[in-house]
Amino acid sequence: ALLARVGDTSSLAMAAKGGVLGCSPIASSALDGVRAAENGAPPSPGDDLDQTGGDLRHGTISSERIEELWRTKVRPSKSYLRKYADIAPHVEENQRSGRKWQWEGKAFGRIWTVLDFREWAAKYNLTEPDHLLSTSLGDPELEYLRPRNVTEYVHRKDGMPNDGDLHYIPEEVNPSRDFDLVVFSQTMEHLYDPLLCLRNLFGFMRPGGYIFTSTCTTNQPHMTPFHFFHYTPMGLAVMLERAGFEVLEVGVWGNVEYDMGLFRDHKWSDYRDLVRAGGGRGGAPPARGRRLSGAFVKANSVQSGSFVVARGGGAQRSEALIANEAETNPDDVWILARKPLE
Repeated sequence: ALLARVGDTSSLAMAAKGGVLGCSPIASSALDGVRAAENGAPPSPGDDLDQTGGDLRHGTISSERIEELWRTKVRPSKSYLRKYADIAPHVEENQRSGRKWQWEGKAFGRIWTVLDFREWAAKYNLTEPDHLLSTSLGDPELEYLRPRNVTEYVHRKDGMPNDGDLHYIPEEVNPSRDFDLVVFSQTMEHLYDPLLCLRNLFGFMRPGGYIFTSTCTTNQPHMTPFHFFHYTPMGLAVMLERAGFEVLEVGVWGNVEYDMGLFRDHKWSDYRDLVRAGGGRGGAPPARGRRLSGAFVKANSVQSGSFVVARGGGAQRSEALIANEAETNPDDVWILARKPLE
């Protein structure tokens, strides 16, 4: 069964040490006879059907709708690309917050993801869902929620082989089919049939329920061989619409310096790496400070994530600008969507 819990750093670490938890060669096989024979799980209705019998081929989208989706939801505005350009105050707030998920050592695209999620959760009144489905209770987005009920659907070593497999969700996971919020991050690239999985989640949600997902546009293969796809912002938005959802918000981030670290050094750079080594081409040069390949640090030094430096006998917070070049160079995409009211 395919592991649903692939979104957080601890899962990646565990996978690196002991192999990919919960994954097996059947993840690349058809869903019907192989699953019945090897897992004892009910066979899928067929390659063109979801597990409730819905036709996966129904989601034809016109070129006019694709263009409208790009204009109204997907294409980032100039103001959006500058939204968190000065990351310093957000770093400081997170360090003071006492949250478990601190940003040091975390891929920088995840920081934009979490900041957008926090804003959208407040905007759509999602902070206190009635019934949350999470594929990893370690996802940082969950620290901004106070759910009344939580279902965590992850693989268990001592459970049935299909526990945590979004390609087939057992009915007992939620017989009431009343999830009003689904959060699964950094998972889509590891699903061999992502449209099937989205349709299955759709079927377990109440009308008007929300779904949030994030994934990579540019990345190095990880958790191989269970790394199948990367998604452009348009590709992820269209897939969600084909699954029946209404796309509400789209967030993107990308950065040339981040890509250099990704492919040259094989690492997911955090905000300190980008501030020190240059963060793209955004911003305007400060009156004093170093110009680093387009990223500007208005400080004498950056140490351990601290942006406070002494100037003129006093202490000031410096400005650390990290460019978002996602319009031409996207690395990560995340979307909030809604199941339409019936």
